[in-house]
Amino acid sequence: PSGYRTAASFALQYALAELWRSCGIEPSAILGCGVSEYVAASIAGVFSLEDGLRLAFARSLENSLEFDERARRISYSEPRVHLIPNSDTSAAGSVPVNSAEYWLRRPDKNAPCLSALSALATENFISNVYIGNKTEFQEWTRSLKKGLTGKWLASLDADQSGCQQFLSAAASLYVLGCNPNMSGFYRDAARTVSLP
Repeated sequence: PSGYRTAASFALQYALAELWRSCGIEPSAILGCGVSEYVAASIAGVFSLEDGLRLAFARSLENSLEFDERARRISYSEPRVHLIPNSDTSAAGSVPVNSAEYWLRRPDKNAPCLSALSALATENFISNVYIGNKTEFQEWTRSLKKGLTGKWLASLDADQSGCQQFLSAAASLYVLGCNPNMSGFYRDAARTVSLP
């Protein structure tokens, strides 16, 4: 069951990231935690979508031998987007994220570690898009001692439909100076059907 939950979470987050990208919103930096770190690495090009999903699934099965074999078999690349590692320096050391050693040594954290958030804060982004549920984001930010920089926008909200929250976040990005191209989002909605 946890493997299926991991696969579903990975697929949802990857799809949301691709939806943002289809609207012209490209990340300048990516930070993920737990399953999200595998998604982030896939989006950054560290490994393929398929390998990211396989790694996340193998990790969720808690079979270290299987995960170790899978992590050592895949090919890694330099990130195309700045990928902020979600590990403090004591856990992963200076091991690059595009190596099996990083993924074998990283702790499984479901919330960003403070050093990762500090690294993100130094970037001084005006806007940050959270690929996930607004409630989850609010829960882990409560534990932070210092605030996060920039405007944070959630892609999902349990109290709204997925489209409403996504469109609200896109509108906020527009107000902040981004220019989302929503034509791809509405492409299928504008299709007409001939009736008999």
